[in-house]
Amino acid sequence: MEGPVLDGMVCLASCDKTTPGQLMAAGRLNIPTIIMTCGYQPSGTYLGEHFDFDDLFCNIGHLMAGRLTPEEMKVMSDVAISGPGVCAGLGTANSMHCACEALGMTYPGSTPVLANSTNMWRTVRQIGERIVQMVWDDLKPRDILTPDSFENAAKVILSISGSINTIKHLQAIARKAMSMSTSTVSSSASPKTFPF
Repeated sequence: MEGPVLDGMVCLASCDKTTPGQLMAAGRLNIPTIIMTCGYQPSGTYLGEHFDFDDLFCNIGHLMAGRLTPEEMKVMSDVAISGPGVCAGLGTANSMHCACEALGMTYPGSTPVLANSTNMWRTVRQIGERIVQMVWDDLKPRDILTPDSFENAAKVILSISGSINTIKHLQAIARKAMSMSTSTVSSSASPKTFPF
């Protein structure tokens, strides 16, 4: 971003570490930025019941205890993940996508969304239009990543029982964005002025 001196950026976020890494970069670079969360993976059915990534994890113990065969586990694996995207549960990836929306750094209503769905591709178009307007408005990450937005994101993650890793990522993002900012925190402000 610093080499070509671009006017704005759209980040394509997927698994656990990409969203927080991109948010930290956005806070550091402070150019108009919007995150496009790329959605969760589709799942299938096993023995007539919905079956996804979380269900697969729940059955590992049954395999270890001898109540499932490796062959049954392979069939479960094949149906649990039937396409691209992040793990379908509320692990760190989907939790960070929700936190990103709560922070105001992605398009409203865009998370969580099924990968490659009509909703995801609609969001792609909306984000493309939005980033242009953000550049014209000179709306930058440090204008958005405020103490209130971090408090909002923490409340959202706690209310949906999201991954506890998200809180650690929010701390890192806040420290990067807030420590670089002169517009949101004065130089004499106490560290207690932000929620982490």
